Amino acid sequence: MKDSNLSLYGTREVYLDSNATTQPLPEVVELVASAMASGCGNPSSVHAAGERSRAVLRKAREQVASFVNAVETNVVFTGGATEANNIVLQSLASGKLSGYRLVTSVVEHSSILTTAERLSRLGVEVIILPVDRAGRVDPLAMADEIDPGKTLVSIQWANNETGVIQPIEELASTAKAAGALFHTDAVQAIGKVMVDLGQVPVDLLSLSAHKVHGPMGVGALVGPGLEHISPMTFGGSQEWAIRPGTENVPGILGLGHALEIRESRFDRVADHVRGLRNDFESQLISSGLVEEVNGGCVDRLPNTSNIHFASVDGEALILRLDQVGIRCSQSSACTNRKPEPSYVLRAMGLSEEQAFASVRFGFSELNTEEELSFALESVREIHASLQRFALA
Repeated sequence: MKDSNLSLYGTREVYLDSNATTQPLPEVVELVASAMASGCGNPSSVHAAGERSRAVLRKAREQVASFVNAVETNVVFTGGATEANNIVLQSLASGKLSGYRLVTSVVEHSSILTTAERLSRLGVEVIILPVDRAGRVDPLAMADEIDPGKTLVSIQWANNETGVIQPIEELASTAKAAGALFHTDAVQAIGKVMVDLGQVPVDLLSLSAHKVHGPMGVGALVGPGLEHISPMTFGGSQEWAIRPGTENVPGILGLGHALEIRESRFDRVADHVRGLRNDFESQLISSGLVEEVNGGCVDRLPNTSNIHFASVDGEALILRLDQVGIRCSQSSACTNRKPEPSYVLRAMGLSEEQAFASVRFGFSELNTEEELSFALESVREIHASLQRFALA
């Protein structure tokens, strides 16, 4: 049997890219595989196999609702958070929110910003808010852009690159007081910080299973604002016709189970990843390798570290780390093979050079102290090697 700590190539693997996706928990994999092997009936069928699948959906809906303190009938299963985000935003184009303006921020996930760009081309008024040096939106600046009764605000709960947590309660409360609908992409926040719709007046929330050790390809749109949403696709009456099509029963089963597991050990996991992250940062800082922890001066997700390294190229560091089995990411995208600096870091005031020198590390409950030590040793050695090469 393959060692779980070995990559496909037989080298040791330390996975520190859990903001991109998490490794599914073994118990989630076992449950999903068992459901697929036993066969799932179509939940819309009236026979016993269909009823068993409907029971799976009911339980998972309860699990999702419990995790975010929502009402079960306000949970719509989707194919992921990108789809959930699109369902919300595209209601502005021709659905129940036609005529509304969209207010969002410059540091949102591309599923929000790319959709916003499309909406703008279709004639929807789109306002992109700036952020401060820490990557946060100013609630007062947001309020100034709200047209009462005709505005949808979409601001992420926490950033996928830096882990910076927005002042989400103040943003949502301010938006509601000004007469706007409030949507949040909570993909990164779910399972890492408390997300309670009973405390934060969010109308709509997007989440994804694969960011909380569940399966890929399944997510949910949650909240009392579903009544304002129009379907993006058309077909059957599944998910109250907001997301028609036969439900992904095994995936939804995995989503619910992953959330139930995380709920049972929420504080322990948060303390574990925060300890790893803080130790990682403090040791790198004491070694003189760090120019800045991007977003490190404000509240962040406990697992996330975005580090501006001193005097090295971030991509080179990532590639060398990958060669020794350490998986991490640079906060940049590639278009037509041309590297671009992170738009999130640029919006926070970093120069192109500083953004290119930044690397994101995302810890998870599956990481160990031994892996942390190996990662630290590897970063130190490779950083020194890259500096020597640059001076040669």
